[in-house]
Amino acid sequence: MTNGVYHRYALDPTGANPDNLVSGEAHVLSDRPQRFLIPKHGPFFSDTVILYDADTGQRLVKRSDLTEGHYVIPLISQEATLKFGLEVADGILITDPLIARNVLVTYQSVGGNFQNNIANVANIFEAFLNDNRSIDWMTGVYGKPNAYPPGPHPTHLIDIFGFESLTFVMERIYQAILLGQVPAYEMIFDALKNHRATKQDIDAGIISDKLVPLDVLQYATQRYNYNQLSLIPMEGRLKNGKSLWFDVQCSNAPSVDQLYWKIHHLTTSPDDFVLTSGSVQLVRGHGRFMIQSILDRRSEGQEHFQVHLCRGGPDRYTVLESFDFMLGEHTSFYQDRILEACRVPCINSPRVKRTPKIIGVARPILSSQQS
Repeated sequence: MTNGVYHRYALDPTGANPDNLVSGEAHVLSDRPQRFLIPKHGPFFSDTVILYDADTGQRLVKRSDLTEGHYVIPLISQEATLKFGLEVADGILITDPLIARNVLVTYQSVGGNFQNNIANVANIFEAFLNDNRSIDWMTGVYGKPNAYPPGPHPTHLIDIFGFESLTFVMERIYQAILLGQVPAYEMIFDALKNHRATKQDIDAGIISDKLVPLDVLQYATQRYNYNQLSLIPMEGRLKNGKSLWFDVQCSNAPSVDQLYWKIHHLTTSPDDFVLTSGSVQLVRGHGRFMIQSILDRRSEGQEHFQVHLCRGGPDRYTVLESFDFMLGEHTSFYQDRILEACRVPCINSPRVKRTPKIIGVARPILSSQQS
């Protein structure tokens, strides 16, 4: 028998190549209580081993922690197991002394360069199992390391101490790094300041990835009216002593919402209106409100005002501004129909003497009758 490695089977990393299946390989065991069996074409895949008693034909059972059995596979080939991801072994230990000497073994050989000279391996294990001599660990074992490297293991934090000096030095390094990066921080801060959107960008409709401050965001919301809020009418004319109704439409609103309206005076004054602010309730995105001018008998020309819609209160953030409305002019001789109906019969009464003074005072009424 040769002592070198021989190549009979091709390398099978899957453990399923039918060409590497060794079936019914015969072995003759010794008479000792525990006998070691080395397959001739090992190493082999552990899960593929099938053992039979050649005399009785009984299939032998592998022993585990939960079940009794006839044999175990004590040694695993670490290199081949890690490489192929499957358990690879070199030998089989027969632990049941009642098993006859003749056994048959079927297995899947790894093949390739992993095949060994089985006879030498078997002789070494047989000698080891049946050698009753004691071995002194300190003097009889050669090549052992001075200390075994520890494996990964968890350690409680309370068991670690003595890092005070190291923590102090690391804190100084951390502070030095922070101080050394001050120019970089200043550069980043300046870049953020110079990368902010402005109201001029909003007016120009520039689309960019600049940072948007809160005041610019509010300006953009007011400028573009993202909520699609509408006021009808947006412009018009209000006569003296009359009222004007407004419809508010909102396309993106809850079922019930509340806005506030106020009159923004351009040339008018609060004395020209019954109310200058109020609230409007939106139900399913629709609401109505009315403004009313005061019947003023003083002579005034045309005046202008706007209607603003606000959220949170009439003095809070404005969400919509109307165009200019015109408040009609009125003269001092303007009277309502009731007073005019009372004054005209008195002037036309035969009891009233039409002197030049009376005619001069009543000239507006008399001219309106003639027209």
